Amino acid sequence: MLLKDLINDIEFSLGDELQVQAVIKKIESESFSEPQFIYNRTKLLNHYRSIKTPSYSACWEECLEDRKTTISAKKCTAISFKDKTCLMFNDTNFLTERIDGWKTVSLDEIKSSPVVRYDQLELSGTLKTIKSESEYSCWSECLKYSECIAVTFEVEKNKCELARNNGYVTRRNKKAVTLALGTEIITYMTIKYII
Repeated sequence: MLLKDLINDIEFSLGDELQVQAVIKKIESESFSEPQFIYNRTKLLNHYRSIKTPSYSACWEECLEDRKTTISAKKCTAISFKDKTCLMFNDTNFLTERIDGWKTVSLDEIKSSPVVRYDQLELSGTLKTIKSESEYSCWSECLKYSECIAVTFEVEKNKCELARNNGYVTRRNKKAVTLALGTEIITYMTIKYII
């Protein structure tokens, strides 16, 4: 039943207007019980919460519960799920990876920039080097610079290197991961393993 049909069925006097508005807000807040968009083989990046759930539908229910209980303006808007790992997101500007086994559910259509992941690849001669907690927070830093097209994150050192669209050199590094916009091509100029 549509919200306007419910309104047409309610008879009220002018004094009851606030009560009807409260009912309308309650109906609108409970209208998110079903996911609006489902994306297979898609993982969103930079989650704010990670939990274990038995299924993607249980993960989605956690997201909806989070929407009801969160006071801040940033409420859960999407989830990514694989193998009992539930990642929750509270943004609308997403970065995505195409990975088998992942399923993403969102309230809104996802307009994203696809990110390509290069395992064991390091970019040298970069724009800036900083400390970072993960490749995703490293990527968030990259988004602050218009000339940044990729990042390299070394797990053991928590080292994040931001790469500009020219002037970088690539090499193999078993302890690094590089994330780049799907529209960019990372060229292997030098291949060398670092132990």
